Amino acid sequence: MPDAGFTRDEVAESLATLRERGYL
Repeated sequence: MPDAGFTRDEVAESLATLRERGYL
């Protein structure tokens, strides 16, 4: 969902960061 101004790469990077921090 890039409607919020995020590209798919940015979303994937954000999800990866959350996983690394243990949120997901």
